[in-house]
Amino acid sequence: MLTLHALVGIRDYLPPVPTVATGGEALAGSTWQVAGYHAITKDLDRRQTYVSTFGDRIGVVPGARGRTIARTPEGVPVVAAGLSSRGRYAACGLGIGIGPGDTDVPLSPAEAVLLEGMLRWLGNR
Repeated sequence: MLTLHALVGIRDYLPPVPTVATGGEALAGSTWQVAGYHAITKDLDRRQTYVSTFGDRIGVVPGARGRTIARTPEGVPVVAAGLSSRGRYAACGLGIGIGPGDTDVPLSPAEAVLLEGMLRWLGNR
């Protein structure tokens, strides 16, 4: 299962797998970085700072079964993933593919790599 932006568990949305991650605070800005090696981010440079298409990010709070995958440059987790009793779950607090005025926009190159990595990992490929 994959949730994006507010669906990680804020604004009246319940976190679907709290043992992996829950929603935290909305964070101004759109930059993010890889938090460390994980199969999801194996094709992204851990030394690089990336920019999401949306103007804010939702912080995530990794649960007992979750691991931080990406974070803000200040260190706040914005993507977490882990295993639950029902399978794999990734909570992505980035508003990928969302532009100004909540319009659909093309993914940034890094968002495309991140999304593909999440989908491959979720599908156990």
